[in-house]
Amino acid sequence: MARLTRYDLPEFITFPGGFVIAIKRVTPAEMKTLAGEGQVCDGLWMVDDLTIYIVRGISKKRAAYVALHELVHCCHDLAHALVNKGYGRA
Repeated sequence: MARLTRYDLPEFITFPGGFVIAIKRVTPAEMKTLAGEGQVCDGLWMVDDLTIYIVRGISKKRAAYVALHELVHCCHDLAHALVNKGYGRA
């Protein structure tokens, strides 16, 4: 496997509980469709398909920031899912 550089993004991240999160780059038009009417964003976490979408055309540095921002949303959602599965109980 090739070594990732500082700002390269993986295609998938595996979280505790068996959650596999995909990271996909999309065109600005695709992002507009995903985000909905009137929304402008560089990234989007979609819990329904466990995917972080990041718009193409932004710098690697910006994409890395956007990915980390969306991962915060992802972590919150997955933590709640784990609690609902009983992982949060002693």
